[in-house]
Amino acid sequence: MKKFVVIVFCMLLGTVFAFDRDFSVSGSGKNAPRRLQVFRRGKGYTFVLESAKPAKVMIKKAGKMLLTLSTLEEKHRLSQKDGETIWFLPDSVTGVKDTDFLDVCTSFIDGKHFLPDVSGEELQISGRKGREYSWNDENGTILEQISNSCIVFSDPVGDITQRTCGDLLSGKAEIVNGNLILTAVLRDKITCNMRVWIDSIPEKGYSGDGTDFMLDNHRLTRFAGDHKNQWKWQIVSNVSFRKNSNTCIWTLPLEKVRPHASGRLKVRFQTLCPKGNCGDYMPGHGKILPVLRPGNLASEKGTVVSVSSLHPQYKIYPLTDGQTSRRIHWCFESFAAGSTAHPRFAEFSFDGPKKVRMVTVWWESFPKKPALQILDADGKWKDIPLVITARGSESAPQKDNETGAVVQTAQIKLEKNQEKSFFALPDGIVTRGVRVLEMEKSGSLWVREIEIY
Repeated sequence: MKKFVVIVFCMLLGTVFAFDRDFSVSGSGKNAPRRLQVFRRGKGYTFVLESAKPAKVMIKKAGKMLLTLSTLEEKHRLSQKDGETIWFLPDSVTGVKDTDFLDVCTSFIDGKHFLPDVSGEELQISGRKGREYSWNDENGTILEQISNSCIVFSDPVGDITQRTCGDLLSGKAEIVNGNLILTAVLRDKITCNMRVWIDSIPEKGYSGDGTDFMLDNHRLTRFAGDHKNQWKWQIVSNVSFRKNSNTCIWTLPLEKVRPHASGRLKVRFQTLCPKGNCGDYMPGHGKILPVLRPGNLASEKGTVVSVSSLHPQYKIYPLTDGQTSRRIHWCFESFAAGSTAHPRFAEFSFDGPKKVRMVTVWWESFPKKPALQILDADGKWKDIPLVITARGSESAPQKDNETGAVVQTAQIKLEKNQEKSFFALPDGIVTRGVRVLEMEKSGSLWVREIEIY
C-alpha cells in the first residue's frame, strides 16, 4: 500500500512540473510569502507556495470564498518541505469547472493579503483553453520575470517543438554591470550555430517580431532593411561568445542595443541546424512574454505605486507588470481609475531623487485631457508642460531616433494601432516621483502599462 501511495504521489508531482506554468508571482519573503504558483492540471488545480512563515492561500469563486489552504493543515496537501508546500485540488472536491474563473491570493496567516498585488486584490485564473481568457501557455515554455533586469525560461520536457539537432532546454537574459548577458542551454552537446533575436526599438525592425538586432554566434548585426520583410543586416561588431559542451553565453555592452542603456528588450533564442534547417526557437510563442526593462523606475523595488481610485474589479498591478498586449479577462489586462476621484491619476513615488527623461504610457483608451506631474524638492506636485509623442505617419517627420516617435504639440487622437505615448521631460530633471493624470472631469484614466526612464 505504501509503495502504491509513493507511486501516485510521484506521478502527481510529475504533473506539477511537466507542463506549462499557469502563473507565478513573487513576494519579498519578509512581508509576504516568497512565491505562489498555480497550475491547471487535468481535472484540478495544483498550488505551490514558498513561505518561511505559516501562510495561507485564499480561493474565491464568483466573489465568494471557496476554501482556504493553510500550511499548518494537512487538508489537500501533497507535500511540505523546506518552506515549500504543494496542494492538489481535484474538481470533484471543489465543484469547479475548467471554464470557471477563480480569484486567488496569499498572505502570512498573521498578516494582510499581499500577493499577487500590494493592494490585497486577487489574481484571476482559469483553465479555459480559449485564446481570449487563459493564462496557459499552450506551447509549454516556462517564462519567469525575476526582475526588470532578469528573465529565465525553460522547457523541461521538450514540448516546444519536435526534437531537433538543437533542442533548447533553458536559458536566461540578464543585465549585469551595464552588460547584457544571454545564456542558452541545449539538451545535447552543441553541433549547430546559435542565433539570438533582439527587439529593442518600438515600431521598427525585421518581420513580425520587429527584430532590431541579431546575434549569429559572435557577430552582432543591426536590421538595415528598407521595409520589414527585407533580409538586410549591417554588421555592428563582434561580441564575447563562449560555447562549452551544451551551453552558449553571449556578453555585450547594453548600450550597443539600447542608446540610453535603458528601455524594453525582447529576446528569442534559435538553434540553426546543419544544411540551413531551423531548430528550436524560444521563447517564441505564448500569450504572456516577459521583457527586460532595465532602468524602469516604475517597477523598481523601492518605488511605491498609488492611484486616485480603482474602478470595480480592476487592479493596480497591471500598471507595472510589463504586459502591454496580453489577452486575458478584461479587468486584468489594464488599470482603470474609479469614476469618483478627480483628477484621476497613477502615482509613482521613488525611494530617492531620480533622473527622469521619459515616461511611456500604453493606453487602453486615450484620455481626453492627459497631464504629467513630478514631485519637487518641497514634496509638492509640479506640472510639466506636456509634449506627447506617438507613432508617426508618412507625412510627419521622425523626431526621435530611439523611439521612432513624432513630437506633437497638441492632443492626439490615437487610432487602434496607436495606443502608446511617450512623454518627453526636459533634460536634467531630477525628481522623487511622477504622476500621470486625466484632468477632464468626464474623462477616464484607463491604462495598460506605465514605464519611467
